[in-house]
Amino acid sequence: MSCSILQCPDYIGTASNLRDRFIQHLERDDGFFSKYANIRPNDEFLFVCLPCPKNISRELESLLIQLCQPKFNTQRS
Repeated sequence: MSCSILQCPDYIGTASNLRDRFIQHLERDDGFFSKYANIRPNDEFLFVCLPCPKNISRELESLLIQLCQPKFNTQRS
């Protein structure tokens, strides 16, 4: 397995509570992990966290989604 922060991300998102957001992705039928099905186990994911003020995080999220166009994001701007 190889991993790099230079690889295009599959999903970009913000969360005020990272633990709760992660659990949502695990448990919901339309969550991020359900979209992977059995392609890879849950312990093969890399999460990068950038703590910052909410107004900056929303702008950063939007910019990164536009630049990277992650395959599991429905938001495109």
